[in-house]
Amino acid sequence: MKKPIYLLTAIFLSLQPALAETQQQSFTGMTNLTNKVLGDSSFSGPTTLDHVKAKTLNVIGPSTFAYVETTSLTVSGPTTFDSLIVSGDATFTGPVKGNNGIFKNLTQTGEFKASNVRIDQFTQKGNADVSYIEVTGHFDITGALSAQNSKFNDLTFTGTEINFENVHANNINVKNVPSKPQVLTLKGENNITGNIVFESGKGVIKKSSTAKINGKVEGAVVEDVK
Repeated sequence: MKKPIYLLTAIFLSLQPALAETQQQSFTGMTNLTNKVLGDSSFSGPTTLDHVKAKTLNVIGPSTFAYVETTSLTVSGPTTFDSLIVSGDATFTGPVKGNNGIFKNLTQTGEFKASNVRIDQFTQKGNADVSYIEVTGHFDITGALSAQNSKFNDLTFTGTEINFENVHANNINVKNVPSKPQVLTLKGENNITGNIVFESGKGVIKKSSTAKINGKVEGAVVEDVK
Protein backbone atom coordinates (compact mmCIF):
# COMPACT_ATOMS: atom_id res chain seq x y z
CA MET A 1 0.00 0.00 0.00
CA LYS A 2 1.36 3.38 -0.99
CA LYS A 3 2.10 5.86 1.76
CA PRO A 4 -0.96 8.11 2.35
CA ILE A 5 -0.36 11.79 1.79
CA TYR A 6 -2.99 13.17 4.16
CA LEU A 7 -0.26 14.12 6.64
CA LEU A 8 1.04 16.58 4.10
CA THR A 9 -2.24 18.47 4.52
CA ALA A 10 -1.64 19.03 8.22
CA ILE A 11 1.90 20.19 7.57
CA PHE A 12 0.76 22.59 4.87
CA LEU A 13 -1.94 24.13 7.04
CA SER A 14 0.34 24.52 10.04
CA LEU A 15 2.95 26.35 7.97
CA GLN A 16 0.71 28.70 6.03
CA PRO A 17 1.07 32.45 6.79
CA ALA A 18 -1.29 34.39 9.03
CA LEU A 19 -4.65 34.77 7.33
CA ALA A 20 -6.76 37.90 7.05
CA GLU A 21 -9.43 38.06 9.73
CA THR A 22 -13.08 38.78 8.97
CA GLN A 23 -15.78 39.85 11.41
CA GLN A 24 -18.71 38.63 9.36
CA GLN A 25 -20.06 35.34 10.64
CA SER A 26 -23.21 34.82 8.56
CA PHE A 27 -23.21 34.61 4.76
CA THR A 28 -26.18 34.38 2.37
CA GLY A 29 -26.12 33.68 -1.35
CA MET A 30 -23.09 32.65 -3.36
CA THR A 31 -19.97 33.01 -1.19
CA ASN A 32 -16.30 32.74 -2.11
CA LEU A 33 -13.74 33.30 0.66
CA THR A 34 -9.96 33.04 0.37
CA ASN A 35 -7.31 33.46 3.08
CA LYS A 36 -9.68 34.10 5.98
CA VAL A 37 -9.91 33.33 9.68
CA LEU A 38 -13.50 32.84 10.89
CA GLY A 39 -15.27 32.21 14.16
CA ASP A 40 -18.62 30.40 14.33
CA SER A 41 -19.81 30.84 10.77
CA SER A 42 -22.93 29.89 8.81
CA PHE A 43 -23.52 29.90 5.06
CA SER A 44 -26.73 29.63 3.03
CA GLY A 45 -26.11 29.16 -0.67
CA PRO A 46 -23.27 27.87 -2.85
CA THR A 47 -20.08 28.18 -0.79
CA THR A 48 -16.40 27.99 -1.73
CA LEU A 49 -13.73 28.29 0.96
CA ASP A 50 -10.04 28.34 0.03
CA HIS A 51 -7.31 28.53 2.67
CA VAL A 52 -9.77 29.20 5.48
CA LYS A 53 -9.46 28.43 9.19
CA ALA A 54 -12.68 28.54 11.21
CA LYS A 55 -14.00 27.68 14.65
CA THR A 56 -17.19 26.09 13.32
CA LEU A 57 -18.79 25.93 9.87
CA ASN A 58 -22.45 25.32 9.06
CA VAL A 59 -23.35 25.25 5.37
CA ILE A 60 -26.67 24.82 3.58
CA GLY A 61 -26.02 24.41 -0.13
CA PRO A 62 -23.31 23.08 -2.44
CA SER A 63 -19.87 23.37 -0.84
CA THR A 64 -16.27 23.34 -2.03
CA PHE A 65 -13.42 23.29 0.50
CA ALA A 66 -9.72 23.66 -0.33
CA TYR A 67 -7.14 23.81 2.48
CA VAL A 68 -9.75 24.36 5.18
CA GLU A 69 -9.36 23.63 8.89
CA THR A 70 -12.19 23.76 11.46
CA THR A 71 -13.24 22.20 14.75
CA SER A 72 -16.80 21.41 13.61
CA LEU A 73 -18.43 21.12 10.19
CA THR A 74 -22.06 20.57 9.16
CA VAL A 75 -23.07 20.54 5.50
CA SER A 76 -26.47 19.96 3.89
CA GLY A 77 -25.83 19.65 0.17
CA PRO A 78 -23.22 18.16 -2.17
CA THR A 79 -19.62 18.62 -1.03
CA THR A 80 -16.23 18.46 -2.67
CA PHE A 81 -12.96 18.91 -0.80
CA ASP A 82 -9.22 18.95 -1.30
CA SER A 83 -7.27 19.16 1.96
CA LEU A 84 -9.83 19.39 4.75
CA ILE A 85 -9.20 18.96 8.49
CA VAL A 86 -12.05 18.69 11.00
CA SER A 87 -10.79 18.15 14.54
CA GLY A 88 -14.26 17.52 16.02
CA ASP A 89 -17.58 16.42 14.51
CA ALA A 90 -18.17 16.50 10.76
CA THR A 91 -21.67 15.81 9.43
CA PHE A 92 -22.50 15.66 5.73
CA THR A 93 -25.98 15.24 4.28
CA GLY A 94 -25.55 14.83 0.55
CA PRO A 95 -22.90 13.33 -1.72
CA VAL A 96 -19.25 13.87 -0.82
CA LYS A 97 -16.25 13.68 -3.13
CA GLY A 98 -12.79 14.54 -1.89
CA ASN A 99 -9.07 14.03 -1.56
CA ASN A 100 -6.77 14.62 1.42
CA GLY A 101 -8.75 14.81 4.65
CA ILE A 102 -8.44 14.27 8.39
CA PHE A 103 -11.62 13.77 10.42
CA LYS A 104 -12.23 12.89 14.06
CA ASN A 105 -15.93 11.91 14.00
CA LEU A 106 -17.43 11.71 10.53
CA THR A 107 -21.13 11.08 9.86
CA GLN A 108 -22.21 10.91 6.24
CA THR A 109 -25.61 10.36 4.58
CA GLY A 110 -25.23 9.97 0.83
CA GLU A 111 -22.60 8.68 -1.56
CA PHE A 112 -19.02 8.98 -0.30
CA LYS A 113 -16.10 8.90 -2.72
CA ALA A 114 -12.70 9.86 -1.34
CA SER A 115 -8.98 9.11 -1.25
CA ASN A 116 -6.09 9.86 1.11
CA VAL A 117 -8.30 10.29 4.16
CA ARG A 118 -7.81 9.42 7.84
CA ILE A 119 -10.87 9.09 10.10
CA ASP A 120 -11.12 8.19 13.79
CA GLN A 121 -14.83 7.22 13.84
CA PHE A 122 -16.96 6.87 10.69
CA THR A 123 -20.72 6.34 10.35
CA GLN A 124 -21.84 6.08 6.74
CA LYS A 125 -25.36 5.67 5.28
CA GLY A 126 -24.92 5.29 1.55
CA ASN A 127 -22.49 3.71 -0.86
CA ALA A 128 -18.76 4.33 -0.34
CA ASP A 129 -15.96 4.09 -2.90
CA VAL A 130 -12.63 4.83 -1.24
CA SER A 131 -8.88 4.42 -1.72
CA TYR A 132 -5.94 5.08 0.58
CA ILE A 133 -8.31 5.62 3.50
CA GLU A 134 -7.67 4.70 7.13
CA VAL A 135 -10.36 4.38 9.80
CA THR A 136 -8.62 3.92 13.14
CA GLY A 137 -11.77 3.39 15.23
CA HIS A 138 -15.17 1.96 14.38
CA PHE A 139 -16.53 2.10 10.84
CA ASP A 140 -20.29 1.53 10.56
CA ILE A 141 -21.66 1.54 7.02
CA THR A 142 -25.08 0.86 5.54
CA GLY A 143 -24.66 0.52 1.78
CA ALA A 144 -22.22 -0.96 -0.72
CA LEU A 145 -18.51 -0.63 0.11
CA SER A 146 -15.61 -0.64 -2.35
CA ALA A 147 -12.13 -0.01 -0.94
CA GLN A 148 -8.62 -0.14 -2.37
CA ASN A 149 -5.28 0.19 -0.57
CA SER A 150 -6.98 1.03 2.71
CA LYS A 151 -6.92 0.12 6.38
CA PHE A 152 -9.84 -0.50 8.74
CA ASN A 153 -10.01 -1.47 12.38
CA ASP A 154 -13.51 -2.73 13.29
CA LEU A 155 -16.03 -2.71 10.46
CA THR A 156 -19.79 -3.17 10.85
CA PHE A 157 -21.48 -3.57 7.48
CA THR A 158 -25.18 -3.60 6.57
CA GLY A 159 -25.62 -4.30 2.89
CA THR A 160 -25.06 -6.89 0.20
CA GLU A 161 -21.66 -6.23 -1.37
CA ILE A 162 -18.15 -5.49 -0.10
CA ASN A 163 -15.23 -5.31 -2.52
CA PHE A 164 -11.72 -5.08 -1.06
CA GLU A 165 -8.46 -4.84 -2.97
CA ASN A 166 -5.19 -4.60 -1.03
CA VAL A 167 -6.99 -3.82 2.23
CA HIS A 168 -5.83 -4.43 5.80
CA ALA A 169 -8.72 -4.93 8.24
CA ASN A 170 -9.25 -6.25 11.73
CA ASN A 171 -12.77 -7.51 12.51
CA ILE A 172 -15.61 -7.49 9.97
CA ASN A 173 -19.20 -7.96 11.13
CA VAL A 174 -21.86 -8.25 8.43
CA LYS A 175 -25.39 -7.56 9.63
CA ASN A 176 -28.24 -9.70 8.33
CA VAL A 177 -30.10 -8.37 5.29
CA PRO A 178 -33.13 -10.68 4.87
CA SER A 179 -33.69 -12.42 1.52
CA LYS A 180 -30.59 -10.94 -0.11
CA PRO A 181 -27.21 -12.58 -0.81
CA GLN A 182 -24.24 -10.97 0.93
CA VAL A 183 -20.81 -11.24 -0.65
CA LEU A 184 -17.35 -10.15 0.49
CA THR A 185 -14.81 -10.14 -2.34
CA LEU A 186 -11.12 -10.05 -1.45
CA LYS A 187 -8.91 -9.21 -4.42
CA GLY A 188 -5.18 -8.71 -4.33
CA GLU A 189 -3.12 -8.75 -1.14
CA ASN A 190 -5.79 -8.32 1.51
CA ASN A 191 -4.96 -9.10 5.13
CA ILE A 192 -7.85 -9.70 7.55
CA THR A 193 -6.26 -10.07 10.98
CA GLY A 194 -9.44 -10.60 13.02
CA ASN A 195 -12.71 -12.46 12.58
CA ILE A 196 -15.29 -12.25 9.79
CA VAL A 197 -18.87 -12.83 10.93
CA PHE A 198 -21.99 -12.97 8.72
CA GLU A 199 -24.99 -12.82 11.03
CA SER A 200 -27.28 -14.33 8.36
CA GLY A 201 -25.27 -17.56 8.28
CA LYS A 202 -25.50 -17.43 4.47
CA GLY A 203 -22.58 -15.22 3.52
CA VAL A 204 -20.10 -15.81 0.71
CA ILE A 205 -16.43 -14.79 0.75
CA LYS A 206 -14.69 -14.77 -2.62
CA LYS A 207 -11.00 -14.89 -1.81
CA SER A 208 -7.97 -14.53 -4.08
CA SER A 209 -4.94 -16.74 -3.51
CA THR A 210 -2.96 -13.77 -2.18
CA ALA A 211 -5.59 -12.70 0.37
CA LYS A 212 -5.15 -13.76 4.00
CA ILE A 213 -7.77 -14.37 6.68
CA ASN A 214 -6.02 -14.90 10.01
CA GLY A 215 -9.06 -15.04 12.28
CA LYS A 216 -12.21 -17.14 12.26
CA VAL A 217 -14.93 -17.11 9.61
CA GLU A 218 -18.46 -17.54 10.92
CA GLY A 219 -21.68 -17.73 8.90
CA ALA A 220 -20.05 -17.78 5.48
CA VAL A 221 -18.47 -20.12 2.95
CA VAL A 222 -15.10 -19.26 1.46
CA GLU A 223 -14.63 -19.63 -2.29
CA ASP A 224 -11.17 -19.44 -3.81
CA VAL A 225 -11.07 -17.33 -6.97
CA LYS A 226 -8.32 -16.28 -9.33
